[in-house]
Amino acid sequence: MNQLNELSALINQTFNWNKARIDCLVGMLIALLSTRSMNLTELAIAFPNEAKPDSRYRRIQRFISDYLPDFDKVSLFIMKLFGFLTQDYYLILDRTNWKWGKKTLIFSS
Repeated sequence: MNQLNELSALINQTFNWNKARIDCLVGMLIALLSTRSMNLTELAIAFPNEAKPDSRYRRIQRFISDYLPDFDKVSLFIMKLFGFLTQDYYLILDRTNWKWGKKTLIFSS
């Protein structure tokens, strides 16, 4: 539980959000690590919360739809998380979907 508090504090230092938004992101990160899937239904099931899975699913949807990330802050958060702030690094995030017509060529396992 202490690690969750540390993660919440680090997110708050970087993004300065309200507690509900921070808790949602922490829950999504935990669910993502446990399921290793980006499927929102699977994330909602693994989300560490006592609410019904449908409520958790809707909460994740609202978080994603209401928030456009500031990628400078996202990269700063990742660098803080891994302790790379003492040196100059470039962080490159890529989310590429390759398709041939309607067929997806890149699959996640």
